[in-house]
Amino acid sequence: MRRRKSRAGRRITAVLAALVVLAGGFTLFCRLHVDKAREKGVRVIQDLDNIPKADYVIVPAAAIRDGVMSLHLQDRMESAIRLYKAGKADTLLLSGGYSQESKGYEAELMRAHAIEKGVLKGDIIVDNAGVDTYATLRRAKEHFGGKKALVCTQDQFAARTLYLADAVGLSCVLVGSDIQEYGPNIVQDVREYLSATKAFLDAVLHLGPAPSIEQQPYETG
Repeated sequence: MRRRKSRAGRRITAVLAALVVLAGGFTLFCRLHVDKAREKGVRVIQDLDNIPKADYVIVPAAAIRDGVMSLHLQDRMESAIRLYKAGKADTLLLSGGYSQESKGYEAELMRAHAIEKGVLKGDIIVDNAGVDTYATLRRAKEHFGGKKALVCTQDQFAARTLYLADAVGLSCVLVGSDIQEYGPNIVQDVREYLSATKAFLDAVLHLGPAPSIEQQPYETG
């Protein structure tokens, strides 16, 4: 009886180990596959003169805690406002979901910040259904069609963003919005590996939560 239990235990351990290896291999494959999109190139906000004009600027949300934007989101907003004031685009698309920590929609706080910094309210579009990058870009493509966008995000997320933009057929130039020093973040690095896997599955299987514009329209003005 003990030998049978021992054999069964070894088999279960072997199966679990194999599953871990397969999951790890698939995650690595997705990351390498998604990273190829970075070959499309990234412009940086510090080189404003070499950023082309576009029809609108997309700002995907990042963490907001107690009503305070994270450093990543601060820099994305600052980059978008610089582009707007430099005449690179005359519309800001601010996209995010509902923040449980702040008890409100991320894009609403982003809009208030943009207006405070001098962006005209009528030049802002709010997407409260942009719960992730896939949803943000897919809905932007649906609304703007073939118009060209500038997307503000950090260099760390550039490949995934470009990969998803290509997957949904969105014409865009990615603007690296690294202004402040963020410091090392192992948790975020690991999370980006998992996000690359999700991006691959979203692109192939269209699993992401992306309601149509008709189902949940943008807010303007």
